Amino acid sequence: MKIYHQPILATTIIEAFRLSESSIVADLTTGEGGHSELIAPLIQNGKLFCMDRDNEILSIARSRLNKFTHVEYVCDTYNNLTTRRLEVGFPLFDGILVDMGISMFHFKGVQRGFSFEDDNLDMRLNPELTLTAEKIINTFSEKDLSDIFYYYGEEFSSRRFAQAVVRQRPFFSAKDLAQCIRHAANRKTKTHPATKIFQALRIYVNDELEIAENFLKEAVNNLAPGGTLAILTFHSLEDRIVKNAFKEFAAKKLGNMLNKKPIIPDFGEIRNNPAARSAKLRIFKRNLCI
Repeated sequence: MKIYHQPILATTIIEAFRLSESSIVADLTTGEGGHSELIAPLIQNGKLFCMDRDNEILSIARSRLNKFTHVEYVCDTYNNLTTRRLEVGFPLFDGILVDMGISMFHFKGVQRGFSFEDDNLDMRLNPELTLTAEKIINTFSEKDLSDIFYYYGEEFSSRRFAQAVVRQRPFFSAKDLAQCIRHAANRKTKTHPATKIFQALRIYVNDELEIAENFLKEAVNNLAPGGTLAILTFHSLEDRIVKNAFKEFAAKKLGNMLNKKPIIPDFGEIRNNPAARSAKLRIFKRNLCI
């Protein structure tokens, strides 16, 4: 079993949770199980709720965590936490973790169009979804493509790239789409010029921002008194949603933000795991009295 993804800011998250042997914890974007593998042995008399929308990657976590008997696995999007928690009879959580990033498994372990070199142009985190990046790129109007690139990728050259896509389509591989964007960019950049385009398509296909917003509406209600919510984000759209939600929770006196500014990985972690370079961690602690 090959593991591609390294858990980010794991020590900081675990310290914030202040775990005991009987703690109840949710890892709502389990992925390959990196964070959960560190949490599980610390709560041997508690329970660990492992959730992910992709059953293929969740099966990797199952294999990785199979020595632990106190783990429950659920395949779903994390905005359905309340329903799923009640279905399996879990109490409120002492700690909830959401890692909004895409696992290295999706970039390196599967051909779904997340990498610029992939032969497919899919981008679904859950293969049961009907809308794919290929369908968007090949059938949406130039204006709709431009809007998606701008609003979900924060790409200021969205119109130029949409024009190039419409002019050269159809596309059936991520590799060909990335090449089209590179040619349309007509300039050298530190990162691949298709980075924001791929981000926009992935977010749109998987409805990532709406899922985050809907989850945050109920997140605190799933925390036990004194429970902690830790969320890792990887771009400004996600971080803005989380920051505003935490501010709203604090204004309603539901608890406190443990860090006014996001926590970021140090140089050593980024050197060992370059995927951590854009990570931001925000932590919210619910009041003891509810």
